[in-house]
Amino acid sequence: MLTKNQATQTAREALHLLTERGLSPTPENYSSIYNELSGGALRPSWTAEKTIATERKLDSDRELINLILTLISTATESTSTLAQNLGIQNKSIATSVNALEQTEEKQEILSLLHIISATAHSIQRSVEDTGVELASTKNALDTMRKELQQAREQMVLDPLTGARNRFGMEITLNQEISRVRRSHTSLTLAMLDLDHFKHLNDTHGHDAGDQVLLYFTLLSKSVLRESDVLFRYGGEEFLVLLPDTELNGAIFMLERLQQMLQKSPLSYHQKKISVTFSAGIAGLRDLDNGASLIQRADRALYNAKTLGRNRVEIDTSMAPLE
Repeated sequence: MLTKNQATQTAREALHLLTERGLSPTPENYSSIYNELSGGALRPSWTAEKTIATERKLDSDRELINLILTLISTATESTSTLAQNLGIQNKSIATSVNALEQTEEKQEILSLLHIISATAHSIQRSVEDTGVELASTKNALDTMRKELQQAREQMVLDPLTGARNRFGMEITLNQEISRVRRSHTSLTLAMLDLDHFKHLNDTHGHDAGDQVLLYFTLLSKSVLRESDVLFRYGGEEFLVLLPDTELNGAIFMLERLQQMLQKSPLSYHQKKISVTFSAGIAGLRDLDNGASLIQRADRALYNAKTLGRNRVEIDTSMAPLE
């Protein structure tokens, strides 16, 4: 276990070593260098695996935060050292000024003036050196904050469409349900499935399928409100979370999206690709949690596809979920 002073010194050395090696200041590099210098005091916080357990991700975030706090401690100590140095040097100046006021000897006056000048220069150098060190520490912290934010965003985003992924859906859905319980407002969830998507891939190719998914995402976001959230649930399935929205409002939004898709087919290699979707809607009930709300929307989606696709159905059944 490193002491505070050891951790602070290790953080400083890690910062300098990153610069010397010409490495980019990413969380991976910070953690690797810090771990190297501390002899295993801090575990590497990032792995090269694309899929990591949520608990592992949260542990990684905590380790990065600990490193950031150590760097902040470095800045605090630098400020404290500066204050102490200024206090000592101010006392030296005050002593010299007092002696200057009491002497009449020219040589002694010159000597005291020299001491005052040298002390003033020492203060200036101390301030400048500390300013440079604090600026460097701040830049490192800013870079780490940005890298961590980017990593968090990438963790919850689907790389193809830019919509949030299932991991992001679980976090957001649980947060919204908790908010609705506190505020006693409404919440509606819609599950959408692009119709005959396999046939589209077989006919036009998988690249065309990818472009359809991206186009559908962009068009959906143009219809949604700022408070609404779009998730890519898997394959050609999407979820739309609609806070403060009743069932009729959700139907209106989905029908508007269907109309836009009908009027604006995707242009792909001088071809027009039309796409439709089926949707199931469920409003949050008192006994619902995130999983049951999704199941109910999925049940309504199944009904929509069974009844002929390209339609919106509401889950009105009171039957218990299996």
